[in-house]
Amino acid sequence: MTIQQLPERPNLEQLKKQAKSLLASARARHPSALARFRALPSLAAKSDAELGGLTLALHDAQSVIAREHGFPSWSALRERVEELTLQFADAVAEFARGSVDRRLARAERLLELRPQLVATDFHAALVFGDLPAVTAHLAGNPTLATRKGGPLPWEPLLYVAHSHWAGKNSAGLVAVARVLLERGADPNTTYPWQGDPKQPLPALWAAACHARHPALAEVLLAAGARPDDGESAYHAAENGDLAMLDLLATHGAQADGGADAGPWGNTPLYFILGHYAGLAHDADVRRGAAWLLAHGANPNRVCYPRKSAETPLHAAARHWDDPMIELLVAHGADINTRRADGRTALTLAELNGRTSAAAALRAHGATEELSPEDRFIAACMRGDRAGALRLRDPAFVAAHAQAFLECGTAAIETMLACGFDVATTGGMGETKLHWAAFTGSLPAVRVLLAHGASASARDKSYETPPLNWCFYASLNQRSPQADFPGVARALLEAGSPLEDGEPNASDDVLEVVAEFRRTKPPPSRV
Repeated sequence: MTIQQLPERPNLEQLKKQAKSLLASARARHPSALARFRALPSLAAKSDAELGGLTLALHDAQSVIAREHGFPSWSALRERVEELTLQFADAVAEFARGSVDRRLARAERLLELRPQLVATDFHAALVFGDLPAVTAHLAGNPTLATRKGGPLPWEPLLYVAHSHWAGKNSAGLVAVARVLLERGADPNTTYPWQGDPKQPLPALWAAACHARHPALAEVLLAAGARPDDGESAYHAAENGDLAMLDLLATHGAQADGGADAGPWGNTPLYFILGHYAGLAHDADVRRGAAWLLAHGANPNRVCYPRKSAETPLHAAARHWDDPMIELLVAHGADINTRRADGRTALTLAELNGRTSAAAALRAHGATEELSPEDRFIAACMRGDRAGALRLRDPAFVAAHAQAFLECGTAAIETMLACGFDVATTGGMGETKLHWAAFTGSLPAVRVLLAHGASASARDKSYETPPLNWCFYASLNQRSPQADFPGVARALLEAGSPLEDGEPNASDDVLEVVAEFRRTKPPPSRV
């Protein structure tokens, strides 16, 4: 296949028309049109007869046009066309946004097309770390050093702190930060997370945990950034970034997050143990927990004293396994501490199906305290069908409906046999199928679908079906155990609604969607 070059000023509408024309010719079984579809890897080995028997869609034709122009997907081609045709001001804004929100490849392409944008625009110069350009802008208007502006309503230092050019221009970003600080920038400046002023994200967090830029974090700390800002130590521990934790500690950060345990009423250790084990960043959390404990984190610190009054051991019992329990006990965790409702860590481990954690706690002398109702839930959560049915009481099921959303794959069939509702929804209006799709658990998805779970059910927060949760997680939450292509295929086969165009998903999931569209009747639309 000969690669076609895009013109200097490509027209996306014209490319769309080419795709529609190609599709029309293919549906009319024109051999030359059908042959072009062999540009798609999954169709490369298809015979003429096989190509003629496929149900080709506009998405397929667009993918062919993209590959004929040297792009792996229609979305990549569309993005390139947009980059080539953006007005200069829009290109500057997109460059700045791409530089701070992990789309550095897009920012690099925009800079290659318009190398003058960094020298021309103040905020582009900030995120790139161009000291001469920043200095020239400040010479003309010194108030720019602290004035909010640019494509995001941030102070200049926040653009520098968020920049993902750190790996390529650390020295420039550090120099720009120093100039801004010398001219009055506040090292503790913040912006509201998702627009909520009660949840400020500081510049130190941006440098330490978002951009992962230790040299800049050190500059901010030396300039007076608070090391215990309620965010940086928490997320550095979550990232398992031991070097960053060491840096924060050198400047006074406490392993327990400071005297007030941060604005959330918890500690870094409690926070990271609130994540479920087995997700993509499992090993990171384990490293972070070990560092915190080695540096004085208190495994018996009571968090949320006016609510649950839990300790980190309670959180670990609910979410983790025997190695985490052993780590906490080795650092002095009290296995008999009760939270506000009187439950011990062992009870919580059993109620959450954490059998290895429960075994570890018993080995250290923890005492069983389960009521008949507790024993029923514990049997359900560990997948003990016979035991759960023997203990079953309709009132127990009704009182613990939400437990179904938290159970593991082994427990699903047991809980459904005991009368739990497959359509149970959580605080976001999500079903268990949403969570199974999000974690890439094909066995759980299959069981849920077999028991009548709706592949069309929409959550209330994002108004999307489980398939869209699968799409998102395939890019952002991958773990070694996840089978997102398998989950996507199962949901599509079950009649999941599907948006027109190419989903925002991983390549292996996109291939499943493309193959489904070619071989199955069109599903309902979102």
